[in-house]
Amino acid sequence: DERELYISLMEEELDKIPIQEKVEYEEALLRAPELVHSESGFIKFLRKHNFNAEKSAQDLVSYWEIRKTFFGDEKAFLPMTIRGAMKDDVGALETGFIQILGSDEYGRAVVYHERSKAGSSYHRDSLTRVCFYISHIVSMDEQYQKKGYVIIVNTRSNTKMYFDRIYTKNGTRLGAIVPLKIKSFHYSSAEKNFMPSQILIPVVMYALNKAFRLRLKWFHCVEDLEDCGIPRELIPLSAGGTRNTDFCMWLEQQMMREQLELG
Repeated sequence: DERELYISLMEEELDKIPIQEKVEYEEALLRAPELVHSESGFIKFLRKHNFNAEKSAQDLVSYWEIRKTFFGDEKAFLPMTIRGAMKDDVGALETGFIQILGSDEYGRAVVYHERSKAGSSYHRDSLTRVCFYISHIVSMDEQYQKKGYVIIVNTRSNTKMYFDRIYTKNGTRLGAIVPLKIKSFHYSSAEKNFMPSQILIPVVMYALNKAFRLRLKWFHCVEDLEDCGIPRELIPLSAGGTRNTDFCMWLEQQMMREQLELG
């Protein structure tokens, strides 16, 4: 079958990568082979790259490199669950600064990011791990593997203390290796922000990688998001929509799902 053929091609490409360039991937195979297959399956990366086996293999290797960089020697090889790899970052997760809102009119996942919700109590590394976790949940959905995702970044409540170039770079590094297609990147207008538009726009563009820059769309009002297929009822109140999210309930349900899946 065609799917098995592409998986075989990807295995061949993985074999071509020098061992010193895939240390973390090889370590994952030794320490947590079941996670390699269940959380970073070949098909997810192949779908992202339109079944280009070479790019998919490179992304898989980069995925485990980034996962170990952000989660460390122990947690990188635990299940990507609230009680597993995320056990030390529950506080940051509970702030709801990044959430999955559902699907847009095209069946793509809508991820919402509002940095100010996390306050100043959490280190950028913890926030990055939360972003990784949320991306992981999206990537486990077959529909989103095929349709991709859009992200809304709302900076309207940001002050200077929340603008962190390293955190932004971490986010783009993560976005580059997540086994999902980024379809659109919506960034809030800077008109009422701490930084004038003529300064903020070049700074944001510099921090983003090519895939994000090409898909960047500045939004000034909720109508701009609606024009892109994101319904008003899906958009949180803080971004001009009508949705009043109960993130705590979602978190409880997610924890229950994870418990059931792990048995």
